[in-house]
Amino acid sequence: MSAFPTVAADAVEGSEFQMSGGKIVLILCGLIASGKSTFAEALQEHYPEFRRCNQDDLGDRRAVEQLARQTLNQGFSVCIDRTNFNAA
Repeated sequence: MSAFPTVAADAVEGSEFQMSGGKIVLILCGLIASGKSTFAEALQEHYPEFRRCNQDDLGDRRAVEQLARQTLNQGFSVCIDRTNFNAA
């Protein structure tokens, strides 16, 4: 087991981050296995106002965009967890 999940969870729990009623769109991009999904899952677990939109789970970019729009319209913040860097 890597140390990253523990570090991410500790960083989230110990932070002073507070939402002030605004919505946030956080887009994670990086190489495969760099910790994007681990971070996004920890963020959603510790901050329930965030919803994770993951391309691996949803299948393609359009589905991620659609879920992100729906989530924002429902008043939640979005963390887009997407591996691919290309335009597709």
